[in-house]
Amino acid sequence: MRPRKKRYYDGHYKRNNYSSSMISAAIVVAFVLICIAFFLFVHEDAAFETPEFKSLPSIEIFTAPRFNYNNNGNGFSQNCRGEEFSAMELAIRSWLALSPKISVVLYGHGSCFMDFNGVFGPRVTVESAKDFTFMGTPLFSSLVARAQASKADISVLIDPDTILFPDFISALQSSVHLNSDWLLVSIPQTFSFDLKVNSNRIKFSELQNILAIKSESSECGDRAVIAWNKGKRALQPLVWPSFITGKGFHNQWLIHEALSSELRLVVDASLTVSGFYPQTFNESKWEISINAKLAASYGSFQFRPSNNFNLLKLVQCSGRHLFYYAANNTIYFDKVQEQTHSWANCLHHLSLRESCSVPKWLKVKMVEETQVALPFSLESLLRIVADENKTVVLGIAGNNYRDILMSWVCRLRHLSVSNFIVAAIDTDIYDFSVLQGLPVFKDPFAPTEIGLKDCHFGTTCFQRVTKVKSRLVLHLLQMGYNVLLSDVDVYWFQNPLPFLRAFEPPVLLAQSDEFNEIGPINMPHRLNSGFYYARADHPTISAISRVVKHASLSKLSEQPSFYKVLCGEGGGHRLNGTHCVDPQTQLTAIALDRKLFPNGAFLGLWQEHDVLGACKTLGCYILHNNWLTGWEKKIKRQISSKLWAYDVHSRLCLHGS
Repeated sequence: MRPRKKRYYDGHYKRNNYSSSMISAAIVVAFVLICIAFFLFVHEDAAFETPEFKSLPSIEIFTAPRFNYNNNGNGFSQNCRGEEFSAMELAIRSWLALSPKISVVLYGHGSCFMDFNGVFGPRVTVESAKDFTFMGTPLFSSLVARAQASKADISVLIDPDTILFPDFISALQSSVHLNSDWLLVSIPQTFSFDLKVNSNRIKFSELQNILAIKSESSECGDRAVIAWNKGKRALQPLVWPSFITGKGFHNQWLIHEALSSELRLVVDASLTVSGFYPQTFNESKWEISINAKLAASYGSFQFRPSNNFNLLKLVQCSGRHLFYYAANNTIYFDKVQEQTHSWANCLHHLSLRESCSVPKWLKVKMVEETQVALPFSLESLLRIVADENKTVVLGIAGNNYRDILMSWVCRLRHLSVSNFIVAAIDTDIYDFSVLQGLPVFKDPFAPTEIGLKDCHFGTTCFQRVTKVKSRLVLHLLQMGYNVLLSDVDVYWFQNPLPFLRAFEPPVLLAQSDEFNEIGPINMPHRLNSGFYYARADHPTISAISRVVKHASLSKLSEQPSFYKVLCGEGGGHRLNGTHCVDPQTQLTAIALDRKLFPNGAFLGLWQEHDVLGACKTLGCYILHNNWLTGWEKKIKRQISSKLWAYDVHSRLCLHGS
């Protein structure tokens, strides 16, 4: 990919001058009033009892719930029942009221998320996202992939607090009759906080009119309601960027690429679908900038305007739904085509009240971009990711290992291990990790002027990079965090932390690199510094400090220093075939059982026809993909052994991995 000027898009995220307390109180009042209104009109209108709605195809709506995070000083926690939940509850009930053929999937991740199971009734299900940021927000590409796998006739993507009305069903009903695969988009409007409801009983249409009057329609927002029929054609032909759901630009990017590719008819239903959402003032600028960077880096979105040749506008004139095709000034209805002169007055009137069309929505201002980076210090990042025992899993990677890193991350996510953090030893892997939603920091100890492409075992580069590990571990230990260091080429079958925590301190637990099946497993240089567990206690910190000092004076890699400090020169501090005791600190270094923590040479496990089955028989927690030179060979071995968890083409975690 050729270098591009760093830019991001702005113009949709303006702050209001009202104080946050006034806004919060007013929004709560508005939600209460609307909730009462919905409770009354759902029973009165019974919109889905009509034959029109009974004939509607099945519809599945997908949304990703949002939560604010509270910082309690010891870390970040989700606010499960705040204003976001109230807004989402209102919106979901508005969707369910439209038709009995509508089902809803809440797609997300986090401590609050699974509490929603059963809250909204049997037509609303809860599914855990496989691909999400370290803040718990699903990736948009993962949400789209799940929606595309739906068995429903129509799939819908929508923000969790957008309210819908029966005209949405009417628009879908009209689109179903198109003789083509289609993608419908409607741009909802935001309503202001001073909404008043003066009626004791209110219908869909009455509430719709009230919100229309109170809505702020002067500008296009970034939100959209997007729906498509199952069909045979893709929504767009490109690799999906790792957009953060709900943080801007992914909706415009999708519609732009759909228009550019001409794979589907794109229907602009903004004039016929009434969608509303409450004002929000807690946008995360750094997440928005990540999405802007991605939108500018993939496809042709930054080179707007897009091709509108396959764009239809769905309008309503004289009570009839019409498809207006601006490219040749033609109207379509009931599968009949005619020129627009007989409908000119209606179309002119509609154009006057149109506040935001798709072409206008796609045109956003561009300003210079600063470098995309996480706004967290290392201490803040550790507070976010560390578990209740102040333990983190540390992975260290350079850009040549980016795919191996992502497979490792996917595997940890599959095991519900969320307390990991990534140390980037070069700028490229840092930028990549930020854009993938990983908790990453720049390694302050990383060597410079090294060629990572050929940085494999035995090279000078390898020797310099391995010494980074102990320095980083020491740094985190001194900050008060226990560390499980895991090379990213270690495949995890189970979460080993409960097993490792059971050992009484002071102890350091390390994988053995011994390949002989019989005999001691802690002979010289056989403690593997690529997988070990260290507690943040004084004996461990003291011992690791000496490892760092010894390695800094050595021309070899870190592993010999690791062994000599913990087990003595030539193994002089060995207590038995698995244990060493450092006389200075009384720290016990234990070589872990190789059946549970096998290295890449033990028992020839990587050569087994069924590596997974062989390791399950042994009860393995992990399997190290070492004793092999070159990252390309490591990837090939993991893929051929079916121990690979990342799809490099879709850039999503593999299902079941």
